[in-house]
This record gives sequence, C-alpha cells and structure tokens, in this order.
Amino acid sequence: MITFKELKYVTLVNKYKNFSQAAKHAGVSQPALSMAISKLEEKLDTILFYRDTNGMVRSNIFSEFLSEEGAHIIKDVDDVLLRLKSITEKRVGNVVFGVGNIVADSLLPEALANFCHQNVGIYPNFINGYWYELREKLLRQEINFFITANHLEAIDEKISQQDFMSLKVNFYARSDHPLAHLEDVKCEDLIEYPVITYHTVSSKNLIFEKLKTQQQINKFEKNFPAGRLESMKLAMPITLASDYLLMAPERFFQDELKTGQINVIEVSDFDLLLKLKLVTRSKEIMSPLESEMVACLENARDNFMRA
Repeated sequence: MITFKELKYVTLVNKYKNFSQAAKHAGVSQPALSMAISKLEEKLDTILFYRDTNGMVRSNIFSEFLSEEGAHIIKDVDDVLLRLKSITEKRVGNVVFGVGNIVADSLLPEALANFCHQNVGIYPNFINGYWYELREKLLRQEINFFITANHLEAIDEKISQQDFMSLKVNFYARSDHPLAHLEDVKCEDLIEYPVITYHTVSSKNLIFEKLKTQQQINKFEKNFPAGRLESMKLAMPITLASDYLLMAPERFFQDELKTGQINVIEVSDFDLLLKLKLVTRSKEIMSPLESEMVACLENARDNFMRA
C-alpha cells in the first residue's frame, strides 16, 4: 500500500526534478526523502526515478500516473487537513492577526470587545504594522491574517486579498485656521503649514507632483510630515491648539466636526482614496475563531461607516 506521505514525495520529486528541492518543500532532509523513495521503489518493485546530467527524469509511465493523479489526491487531502485543523482549533484560542494604523485607531477596540464577549476566556493576539512588514509576518506564519491599506494593485501569488473598506483622506484644521478662510485651497497652500499624519508615501508623492518651484519643495520637505503618529487621535489636542494640520481618513473626527471644533480643509488638487484589504495566505482556510474575529471587525467597520 502506498502511503499519503510517499505519494506526496513522489509528486514533489517529479515537480522539481531534484531531490534537494523536493525535500525542502516536503519539510524533510534530502537523505530522508531519498530513503523514502527507495523504500517505495522496493515496495513497488520498480524504479521510479533516475539521475542524469539534465537532472531528475521520470523512468516510466507508472511514475507519471503517480505524479498526475497524485497531485489531485494531495490537493484534496490537504484541503481536508486544513478543514480538520479549523475544527480542532475552534476553542484553542489561536487567533493571531495584524492591523494597520487605521484599523487599530478606529475598528479594533469595538471588534475585540465583541469577540471577547462572544468567546469568554479567549483573547486574540494582534500586532500593528504596515503592509510589507505584515505581509512578511503572514508568510512566516507569525500571524494568520491582516487588514491594512495598500495603494498598489500588484498581483501577489503568495497571498489572497479581499476588499475590506475604502476611505477618503481628509485634511483637518481648527475652525479658525488661516486655511479655513480660503475659497480654493491647493497643495501649494497646504505646504505652508506643518502636517501630522501616519505613514505618507502615496500622499507625499501626490502632493510633490503639484509643486512647481524649489522654494515650494523646500517647504514641503520641512512640513510634510512635521509629525508622524501611530494614532491620529493623539494629534487632536495639537491641532486644536495650533496651526498644525491633521491628515487622516474621513469619519475619524465626527464629534469634533459636529461641535465645530475643527473643519475639513478641502484641497482641490488632492484626491486620495485609502483601500484597505483583508489578507490571508494563498489557499489558506481560516479557522472558525479567525472567521469570527473577521466578522467582528466587519461589524465594527459597518458601525464606523454609519456613524
């Protein structure tokens, strides 16, 4: 009888045409994989693979059958194992995820409170970070999913991405700020004042494109950003007490806008939409608890957008 492990080894050797590469993807040593293949050949009383100057070559149609049919079997079994993992981890509490600054600043408190209320005694672990560092942690399996913004639409076969939320970027200032009295504010007006914000690559490029003189560029480099914070809520006291502008997503300061403490400064030649994505490893199946955490984040998002 051929075991699932042996079938997987044969498929990997056939795919990579190299015992070392096959062993690496199988998560075993090269001698261990070679020995397993040799034992299988003894069991079947046939040679499956031989080496030549061009690498590993299939020796007969039987190995071709194993590699083609085996690939389908392995995929099906892997899917079953992932689903079994999901079931067995239902109450383990193994929920580890990442969030960007926007999610941490707006959705996370409500989502965690609801999750812990629904799952007494289970406390998710989470980290805060930017897209590329969270992606690396995801691929190293340090986290199981993350939600943050990414302005690039590049295809990435190692991860699966789903649209989660889109938010317009606004500039906020105290109600009597000098810019509040201008009828048409442009990027060249904006750079006259210091800006507090999050990470700024896309917005910085967008503003830089609108500048015409070296003097404008010098002011831009000085004032954008003049301060960078992980939480925009920490910047509100500074904004209310000074000429500092605050760049943050829409809907962040609804109470302050309603009471007239701050205004949105409309910048006519600046338009930036933040696209937040829910990201998992490619073909990964979330455990029920992970899915519940995502559902709590989605519910917090819906409440945030209705506020």
